[in-house]
Amino acid sequence: MHLCDIVFPQNLPPLTYSVPEKLRPSVKAGMMVLAPLRGKIKKGMVLRHYPPGSGTFKGRLNEIIEIVMPVYSPSMTELLDWSTDYYITNHGMMLKSMPFKEILKAARKPRHRPPAAFEFTPPLPSDVEADFINEISTSVRKGAYRTFLYHAPGDEHEIGFVLRLLQGIRNALILAPEVRDAELLYSLLRGLPDGNRVCAYHGEMKRPERYDSIEGIYAGRYNIVVGTRPVVFAPLLSPSVIIVIKEHNLAYKQEQSPRYHGRDVAVMRGFIEKIPVVLTSVSPSVESCYNSFNNKYILLRQKDMGTGPAVSLIQPGKSKTVTPFLSVRLLNSLRTVINKTGKTETPAGAMVVIQRRGYSMLKCDDCEEI
Repeated sequence: MHLCDIVFPQNLPPLTYSVPEKLRPSVKAGMMVLAPLRGKIKKGMVLRHYPPGSGTFKGRLNEIIEIVMPVYSPSMTELLDWSTDYYITNHGMMLKSMPFKEILKAARKPRHRPPAAFEFTPPLPSDVEADFINEISTSVRKGAYRTFLYHAPGDEHEIGFVLRLLQGIRNALILAPEVRDAELLYSLLRGLPDGNRVCAYHGEMKRPERYDSIEGIYAGRYNIVVGTRPVVFAPLLSPSVIIVIKEHNLAYKQEQSPRYHGRDVAVMRGFIEKIPVVLTSVSPSVESCYNSFNNKYILLRQKDMGTGPAVSLIQPGKSKTVTPFLSVRLLNSLRTVINKTGKTETPAGAMVVIQRRGYSMLKCDDCEEI
């Protein structure tokens, strides 16, 4: 008996179906198929195909009705498996959060999204930055997985670095945390030579625009995809590099189930596809810094960036306080700044950031652990 597991974009685990004889030579993992589900004919994706004789099931199973089209490569089905296991969800919910749904509901009139107008002048590259780009480009040419963490001196350097890195690269996925960041990159890339091969994908696009992007990827018109978190699952065949800008941003973490992190999934996709992954940030996340210190990531940082400000941690309950969470040391520092204002040539100032209203810190009254 020929069997295969099919995933539907619903809150369901993979379901096992029988493959009719006429479809057996064509069924492969990653294909969209028609199959009966709860009395209706639904579109799903083949997750895995079992070779003849591997199944021991004895009984009657529903059969696949028709093969629609290939939608994902075997490496993407492997990524779907990993994401489901890592984020403790089921395959159906994971597939539902992927661009697979744009193929299910094809727009009648696909519409290309025009780029917005942005004014941006990237700074001139330094010799060190050119060396960084050469190192990444070498990994791209070799087709070797490596994760690079680029610590940018400023926002404009980060964008300029990405634009220069993409010169000469044919296939790329670019993740941005917010829609505005994605639109900025999309606009800048569309203005470059061969900009017509760039497409955008994010939640604020209308359905005909999103469908045009996904359909264009399958047709080969677009091979550079810029967008927000779901772009990590874009069906781009054989990408050369994955770039995640502002990798520290919390918007990469999806709040609803499945609660996957776009940056971490991008790193795993690079590992599976055997391609380099480039994380960029002005203030890298703690996780990425830790991975770079442990040689999991390659840190790209200019030596003349200087050091950051001195940081002091004052634990509530273990220091003298005037009011809850307001220490004497903090008040004295503010008084010092106020007394200096207008009395010295060097401008003095202070910024107090208050925790958002409605959020509280839970602390044990006995051991004072947070």
